[in-house]
Amino acid sequence: MTLSGRGDLRDEVAELLAGHGLPTTLDPAVDRDAVAAAVQRDKKRRGGRVGFVLLEEPGSAQPGCPVPDEDVRAAIEALAR
Repeated sequence: MTLSGRGDLRDEVAELLAGHGLPTTLDPAVDRDAVAAAVQRDKKRRGGRVGFVLLEEPGSAQPGCPVPDEDVRAAIEALAR
């Protein structure tokens, strides 16, 4: 699950992160419910949703994109796999 719908960009970013020794998956010890709850408390939350920055293409980020809670949860679960 990718919030932007651009799996190719996710793979590219994951490769860049991994190349610098940064994590690309969610540590199994992390409580996924706690992550979802933290997103709900984000200070940028407007109209019941957090505005995410989503990529349309490399170098083209769109800030303030509302994402349904169920999509956020699915993305957290995908990172945990």
